[in-house]
Amino acid sequence: MKKIIFYGAIAAALYLIYIISDIVLFQLNSLNSYGFGFLTGKISILLLLGFIIYKANPFNNKSA
Repeated sequence: MKKIIFYGAIAAALYLIYIISDIVLFQLNSLNSYGFGFLTGKISILLLLGFIIYKANPFNNKSA
């Protein structure tokens, strides 16, 4: 189950990186306040997914 969450979060993060890069590279000059809110929301979701990826890493080798 941990691997499914891990790989699903990676896939979602890659998709969000594609969306964010598309907005920044091609549509940044024509954004209004709603567009900046959309971009901010996508970046915050990407940060949340990064935290989930960090916590759900099944290959984390902690020697205790």
